[in-house]
Amino acid sequence: MKYVYIVHHTHVISEENEDIKLIGAFSSKENAIKVTEKYKQLPGFREAPKGFDIDKYQIDEEYWSEGYFTTQ
Repeated sequence: MKYVYIVHHTHVISEENEDIKLIGAFSSKENAIKVTEKYKQLPGFREAPKGFDIDKYQIDEEYWSEGYFTTQ
């Protein structure tokens, strides 16, 4: 099976506001980790170094196939 590793960065601005950036999609977890280490040195990212997330997704797999609900 083939997988992709998605890197996001979340910077919490306030309790109600956060800035989420898609950094990229990578072929291995090792490559995703390398990129997060590089980005931790860049302006903005270095002020929120714990904001990185790496998620593993299977290629050609559907997600949210049953829809979703929000609570408001």
